[in-house]
Amino acid sequence: MAMHEPPISPHWREDSTPRVRDDFLRRDIDSSAIVWAADQPVPWALDPVSTVMIDVVDGEATVADLVEDVCEVIGVPRDTAIGQVSRVLQTFEAAGLLTPALRVENAQEAVLNRDLFANPPSN
Repeated sequence: MAMHEPPISPHWREDSTPRVRDDFLRRDIDSSAIVWAADQPVPWALDPVSTVMIDVVDGEATVADLVEDVCEVIGVPRDTAIGQVSRVLQTFEAAGLLTPALRVENAQEAVLNRDLFANPPSN
C-alpha cells in the first residue's frame, strides 16, 4: 500500500490539544500500523513514530507537550521534533483520525447556538 503525502495543516498551534478518535480500526505490524477511520475510503499505513504517537494524542497533551516528549524520548533537537509532530498530526488529520476541533471562525456560531439560560431565573 502506498503512503499518502498529507497536506499541510495550518491550524495547529502549540496550545492546541489534538485528540485521536475512538472509532477506527488498527492493525499493528511490527513497529508500524495500518489504521482505517470509519468514514474514510481507504486505510493508511503509519510509520513507527506515528504508530507510537497515536497512543499519546489524547486531547490532554498540547502540541508543545508532544514536541517536548519527542525531544526527550527520541533525543532530537526541537526543530526536528516540531517537524515530526507536525508531520504526524498532518498524517492523522488526512487519515481522518482526529476529532473535529472547534475552529475560531465557528466559535461565535457555537456560542450563539448555546442555550445560555436553560433554567431561567424565577421571580
